Amino acid sequence: DQNYGWHGKDVLEIGCGVTCGSGSCVNGSCVCNTNVLVIADDSPSGSAVLATSLSNAGFTVTQTAVPSWQYNGTNPALTGFGSVVLLAGGPNASSYTSDMPAAGQTALVTFVNTNGNGLVLTEWAAFQAAAGRWQTLAPLVLLTRTAAYSGQTTYQVDVAYSGHPIWAGLAPSF
Repeated sequence: DQNYGWHGKDVLEIGCGVTCGSGSCVNGSCVCNTNVLVIADDSPSGSAVLATSLSNAGFTVTQTAVPSWQYNGTNPALTGFGSVVLLAGGPNASSYTSDMPAAGQTALVTFVNTNGNGLVLTEWAAFQAAAGRWQTLAPLVLLTRTAAYSGQTTYQVDVAYSGHPIWAGLAPSF
């Protein structure tokens, strides 16, 4: 016998305290929604490589036909997705000098804050916020832009955090 209670619109809390945001509860465990929307940037080939990698990892991926600076929350709508990867770079100046429409930003904030879904932002999000754009999305941007760098980067998972579930399956250096 488990005690179930609803919190918010689509968040189910299982009696043991496990919360399912963008997933569903099956036999007392959260089952994640593996439908991912990749909001493309102005590099169709780069966006496609990411979408293919996510598909190869077992996710069901949809890529927008428009770049992020044209995303309005309906092209496509966020219904049915468990997470969004938002890209904002690319070779064309429009990708890093144009603001995303307010409706697109609001849809993404609602997707995260109201529906408990996931949003992955790249370093370009920090650039957009620092430039005075993406002001509705700015509270969700975790990075602060200090400088630009173009090239290959190697990341290390801090040993103190290596046991956290977010790093599960990730190499210590990547």
